[in-house]
Amino acid sequence: MGSSSNKTAGRATIARASAIRCRSPLDKRKPVSPKSASSPRSAAENRSCRATLFVASTTSASVSVGFYSSKVDEGELDPAQPWLLTDYVDATHDVTVAVVRDELFAFELDRTAFIDETIDWRRAPFIYSHRAWKRVDIPAALKSAIFGFMAEVGQHFARIDFLRKNERYIFLEANYNGEWGWLDPDATEGLMAKVIYEIDPDTPCVSCPQPRW
Repeated sequence: MGSSSNKTAGRATIARASAIRCRSPLDKRKPVSPKSASSPRSAAENRSCRATLFVASTTSASVSVGFYSSKVDEGELDPAQPWLLTDYVDATHDVTVAVVRDELFAFELDRTAFIDETIDWRRAPFIYSHRAWKRVDIPAALKSAIFGFMAEVGQHFARIDFLRKNERYIFLEANYNGEWGWLDPDATEGLMAKVIYEIDPDTPCVSCPQPRW
């Protein structure tokens, strides 16, 4: 949605519904209020939802993009404009699983400390967002499903994100180039050592599995 340009700088349009509308760096149109449309809202349009938000901040030679989430009232959004929306997930913990070939490293973050301020842990204070993740064990069935998924997509590395409440895990996404250093900054959880081992030139190479499609 955003790309580098030497001729123009992009802008992010901040809507009153605490959301940010997707815009191209080439889009010079004036911001449109989420309440500007006069068409009536249906009951479905007025339900609460979780919006995936697009933020673009550019210079004349580069583009910096961030994606954040915010809980919004869908009825407040302008239907004439594009929005990226998903249903809101009621969860108490963020869970991220780093898959490094034949090992899983699962970490969990308690959302209750910041959920009243933001539903996106990346916007939480640093003490939570980067220093409050704890190494955890996950159910055997989930481990098996993750390894099966990795074999199906033909990958040896990913950071897979979930939301959890009680024993229910909701899959969010798989980041095949996902950051992981902040999960084991002191190299005490085994993740750092595993990554170093796998990229060591002296470690025997192991071919990625063939994707099952």
